[in-house]
Amino acid sequence: MKWSNFVVKHRKILLIIASILLIPALIGYLQTQINYDVTDYLPKHLSSKQGQDILEKDFRIAANVYVMVENQDPYQVAQLKESIQKVPGVEKASWLDDLYHPSVPSFYIPEEIRKNFESGDASIIQVQFIHNSTSSVTQEAVREIRELAGPKATISGFPVILLDLNDVFSKEQYLYILIAVTAIFLVLSLSTSSVLQPVLLLITVGFSVVYNMGTNVFMGSVSYITQAVAAVLQLAVTMDYGIFLIHRFEEEKDKHDSPDQAMTVALSRTGTAITSSALTTIAGFLALVTMQFGLGRDMGMVLAKGVIFSLICILLLLPGLILIFQKQIERSQHRILLPNFTKAANLVVNRRTAFLALFLILLVPAFFLKQNVGVFYSLEKGLSKEITAVADAERLKQKHGVAEIVYVIFEDRGLATEQELTEHLKTIPEVKSVNSLVTFTGPHIPEEFIPDDVKSEFRGGRYAYCAVELSTGQADSRTDKALNQIKKTTGSLYDHVYLSSEAALIQDLRNLTNKDLARVNMISALAIAMIIAIAFSSLTLPVLLVLAIQFAIWVNLSGAFLSGTELYFVTYLVLGSVQLGATVDYAILLTSKYRESLQEHPPQEAMRLAVERSGRSILTSSLTLTVSTIAVASFSKIKMAGQMCGMLGVGAFISMLTILFILPSLLLLSDKVIARTTWRWPQAAIETAIEPVIEPSDKPAGEPVRQTENNR
Repeated sequence: MKWSNFVVKHRKILLIIASILLIPALIGYLQTQINYDVTDYLPKHLSSKQGQDILEKDFRIAANVYVMVENQDPYQVAQLKESIQKVPGVEKASWLDDLYHPSVPSFYIPEEIRKNFESGDASIIQVQFIHNSTSSVTQEAVREIRELAGPKATISGFPVILLDLNDVFSKEQYLYILIAVTAIFLVLSLSTSSVLQPVLLLITVGFSVVYNMGTNVFMGSVSYITQAVAAVLQLAVTMDYGIFLIHRFEEEKDKHDSPDQAMTVALSRTGTAITSSALTTIAGFLALVTMQFGLGRDMGMVLAKGVIFSLICILLLLPGLILIFQKQIERSQHRILLPNFTKAANLVVNRRTAFLALFLILLVPAFFLKQNVGVFYSLEKGLSKEITAVADAERLKQKHGVAEIVYVIFEDRGLATEQELTEHLKTIPEVKSVNSLVTFTGPHIPEEFIPDDVKSEFRGGRYAYCAVELSTGQADSRTDKALNQIKKTTGSLYDHVYLSSEAALIQDLRNLTNKDLARVNMISALAIAMIIAIAFSSLTLPVLLVLAIQFAIWVNLSGAFLSGTELYFVTYLVLGSVQLGATVDYAILLTSKYRESLQEHPPQEAMRLAVERSGRSILTSSLTLTVSTIAVASFSKIKMAGQMCGMLGVGAFISMLTILFILPSLLLLSDKVIARTTWRWPQAAIETAIEPVIEPSDKPAGEPVRQTENNR
């Protein structure tokens, strides 16, 4: 009681301190760097990352774009190329005039060279940058190139996509929070008895969101995906901590003389329960930290940190706000608009065999179907086609057929070996062209006769490289086959080989994340199962509860497969852990209510009462997450962030249905096993006629989806 007395007594001081702390948090938020390149989160030991570092260090090739102009004569194109060459941050702009004077007719130029720079009436300038795609210098250079080329030009490449992504996200990130807050307010207005309570709760969690996002500055930078979804998920997932406290306070008011006493008791009786319940969510999020792929650590840390800040703010700030505005809360009372679950509870118990059969019928198909869901890794594919960079990339592919450039890096062994490599690479069906030093000079010219400026294009330190243009894109399965063949071919001639390209990075990313997925899902399930085992002192309940949520996750992924929806790899990677951590509390609450009811009622009646008493709380928590995330998804032009929110929203709703309609059947079926494997599990009471317990329609929506101190 001491800490709860302190919170109530010093509520104004706590609010003042919290308000002051908003200032450094806001400064930290504004100074946090946003990383738009997910490949930065790949481990340094990967071959593609090492190749990327060699290109940037030894060859000053960090990123490239294509600039396509149509219906312009050679002199105009040459003039544009020279202008681009002068842009700060540009290493080199290449076109036909590097080898042939603009006055030379195109039919005199060898087809193998000409096809790299011309396609029908279109001319393509290849631009290489000094710094990587995320560099502010490169981003500014892309803006200037767009101005030089004019609105009719087509500019495509990873730096262009990142530039447009940056612009779109800068506008949308605040919209996401506004949409989520509006959606959550509407849901909470249905489930609370005062219009002011949702406002105070949103203000409290809003404090925690600012603290969380502000402290991200200590991480150096965060991924744009983390930045997009973290605030929305924090708001939606942790809101019911506050609902729990509000409802307990309403109960205690009838038992005590003053609001201060009621709040002190409410805090002391809910603080431990809320904290221990939050551990399940934190465990699910922290499982992401175990990934080798750094984005998992990034997202896991931010989400887990957000739950901790929300917990602290709700326990320390919300009591003061409620007490300060108690009179206004009482004047704004209204009837709770969410229905009670009396009829649903009867249906669940009476039709338990049918729900159990439904579970068994869907379980195996859902498990296998979820493994076949399509996954994509392309950043371009995850953006709306309304974005200029995406439209330009598609136009360039249609016009020129440019799909992917792969830099093959190897130790310098002279032109003869390089000539052999070039000839072998050209035999690979997916290879469109190969550009190397020997391509321009031939194998018979002594290297000492080759001008240094020409040689330096393909030689750097002890390495040489050739640029291989593929006729297939990143999402094409033939690209993986081509990359493997390029590695094998080059490896037969050289000891050390590195491939650097978006396709090569994505191939490494795919192999890495496949391992991460299995590890993270296992760790999150085991961690949460351990917490449940400790909370209930049971060996059986952790299996049943985690299985129920896992089933909901499998159904969610199966739905994506059956609808033909391809998932962005980050969504596929984190969905299981986040959905499990965010919704397992639904199962914990229902089970807790069932255990309480078993002390006085037989199993079927106890389950009916458990569903009736927890239904509103589970529905409120589910709707908070579902409505806010789906609302954000429907407005987002960044499909990767929108898709993750949408899948989590659907998953929360499926989890709610699973817990309310299927978990009761599993618990009733396993009641005897649970009793034998759970310490102090109540013995089933003798079947007697029990009068139904019906909650009044104007009673607050029960406890939110969290455990109470009586559940421990």
